[in-house]
Amino acid sequence: MAAMTVLNVRLPADLKARLEAMVKVTGRSKSALVREAILESLEDWEDLALAESSLADIRAGRSSTCTLDDLMQAKATEAEVQRLMDEALADVDGWE
Repeated sequence: MAAMTVLNVRLPADLKARLEAMVKVTGRSKSALVREAILESLEDWEDLALAESSLADIRAGRSSTCTLDDLMQAKATEAEVQRLMDEALADVDGWE
C-alpha cells in the first residue's frame, strides 16, 4: 500500500452527519469513504481538464475530429477504426 499522510478537513455539520450516517450504513471507516470520494472527484476533474484542453486544441486548429459516420462512409475497416481510436487516445494518460 502507498504511504499515507494525514489531512485535516473542516466539514459543515450537515456534511459530517451525512458522512457518519454512511459509515453506519456501509461499515466502512470515515477515512475510507473520504479517500474514495476524493479519488472519484479528482478523476472527474482530471477528465474535465483533459476535455477542456482537447476542445481548446480543436478550436485552435492543433487537433481535428471526424465522426464515426465519416469513417464508415469512407469504408474504413473495423481495424482501421480501432487504429484511429487508439491513436486518438494515445496521449490520454491513464486510458485503459
